[in-house]
Amino acid sequence: MWQEKYMQLGFSSHDKLDCLFKPIHWFQFADDADVVTTNECENQLLLNCFTKWCTWSEMIIRVDKCVTFGVKKFSSCSIQYKPMLFINNEIVPTVKYGDSFKYLGRYFNFEMENEVHKEKLKS
Repeated sequence: MWQEKYMQLGFSSHDKLDCLFKPIHWFQFADDADVVTTNECENQLLLNCFTKWCTWSEMIIRVDKCVTFGVKKFSSCSIQYKPMLFINNEIVPTVKYGDSFKYLGRYFNFEMENEVHKEKLKS
């Protein structure tokens, strides 16, 4: 459940009661942003809002620096999948199965391992 201090960050298209059960936010940190939804079709809707906001604020989104990483429930298991999302009619690259992505200086993958992060620190 979302803590109250995080409710003020980003953008929400739901009222507060819905937001407690169905988070749909984007979070902006310097030049990094994160879109979080609970429904696959809401991903593109929220991304469209974010894109319009960036256009309004004269910020350029570099699709070549973007990645999508999806996790969804299938039967009783969580699985990684590759969402098909678009920014300004360009498809956003997906994280390959088993690979990691970097967000705010930290590496993440589906297995929640720290191997890539440890390797980078060692080198």
